[in-house]
Amino acid sequence: MNEEPNFTGEPRFKQGDRVVYMLNSEPKFCGTVTQVNEHQGTTESNHYYTYHIRFDHGMDAKWVNEFWLIPCEDPKPRNEMKLNEYQEAALKTAVYPEDKRIIYPALGMCGEAGEVADKVKKVIRDNEQEFTEETKLAIALEVGDVLWYCATMAHDLGFTLEAVAQMNIDKLASRQRRGKLGGSGDNR
Repeated sequence: MNEEPNFTGEPRFKQGDRVVYMLNSEPKFCGTVTQVNEHQGTTESNHYYTYHIRFDHGMDAKWVNEFWLIPCEDPKPRNEMKLNEYQEAALKTAVYPEDKRIIYPALGMCGEAGEVADKVKKVIRDNEQEFTEETKLAIALEVGDVLWYCATMAHDLGFTLEAVAQMNIDKLASRQRRGKLGGSGDNR
């Protein structure tokens, strides 16, 4: 799907270009090129470009290889999404049995949280504990899956995602005021 890199001395993209980051040959995120880096090796075959990208969702990625980028047809960056907007969008893709409300998202949340932990574990085991931009992005995608299950479960419980977030912040602020952030138990 990706084009061959350009070794003619010109980068495929320039600063300000809109690009799509590809992961496992699937388009994942649109972003804007903020920096172009040229790498010259001793032969033409190891002459290449990498890019710093500011993704629309706010994450920055450095040293992205041009193999992973294609032009983005979406000319404008998207604004950050509010939690309730996310929840509304997530609910459009929520396909599970009505009689399994609450149960299905609870189990899915556990599975996806396990995938987050597994990716972090593999960084420790395989990557000398270095979180590259690529691994951070892969972990962020899994965190997004956890968020999807949080959004659907909150809905199934009768709450908006913003209401759940506010309840959590209120609970933590109360514990902080009372000097009870540490410790264990829900009612501290």
